[in-house]
Amino acid sequence: IPFEDSAFDRVLAVDSAYHFLTRERFLFEASRVLKVGGKFGAADIIAADSKTRNGPWFWKRRLVCSLVGIPIKNVYGAAQYR
Repeated sequence: IPFEDSAFDRVLAVDSAYHFLTRERFLFEASRVLKVGGKFGAADIIAADSKTRNGPWFWKRRLVCSLVGIPIKNVYGAAQYR
């Protein structure tokens, strides 16, 4: 994110974290630009099925991600958020 450290009182991300290379990088950048004591809010899209990387849903998801520019490493399931 092209902003200085501690630049914002609030960071809000709605359905956008998946556009970063990884969500970890997104969260790092969000916390970097957030002032101490600032507020962070997010809503995210997660995959319902992330248990297999060989099933048909994985390949369909991979195709859709490549078409819309979402890094496949950034396709998370609910278990990864826990």
